[in-house]
Amino acid sequence: MIRGNTRRSTTPILLAACLVLGVARPVSAISLSVTITPTSIQFPNSNPGTTPVVTANSTVRVRVKVSYAYSWDSWSVRGLAGGDLVSVGNSIPISTVTWTSSKTGGSCSYWCNCNAGTASHSTPQMMVQGQGNTGFNGVDCTQTYRFANSWNYKTGNYSQVMTITVSAP
Repeated sequence: MIRGNTRRSTTPILLAACLVLGVARPVSAISLSVTITPTSIQFPNSNPGTTPVVTANSTVRVRVKVSYAYSWDSWSVRGLAGGDLVSVGNSIPISTVTWTSSKTGGSCSYWCNCNAGTASHSTPQMMVQGQGNTGFNGVDCTQTYRFANSWNYKTGNYSQVMTITVSAP
């Protein structure tokens, strides 16, 4: 058991990506891609008394590229955790992980938003959404992840995977 100022150990969250395409087009299909950098983050050890909210060791860039979309075609990027944070028989609710998000590069031909959220293992959370094409280089959303720290959590190395899905109707 770790004694002193630290009650929990590093908590990595892995980010994975998959692509889901909807209805086929008669002449051409919407082209969607997502790039996530980095693909994992960690929350450093912290004293819940002095650091009740812990910021991850790195921001996450979500780059979305959309082409061949009509102006009315909407698209989205959503994240779904595989469960709660787990460590050898112990768990911490995944809802203790939140993120803020801001557009840090690129453009969209009609509109797009970078969304803040709270991790969930039951409902995919909207991360990025838009309509029409993105610019040639896509659109970048930079996410800052935070963890709500507490003395109630058992010491351990907690982890979880979040699957990121890109979709268009």
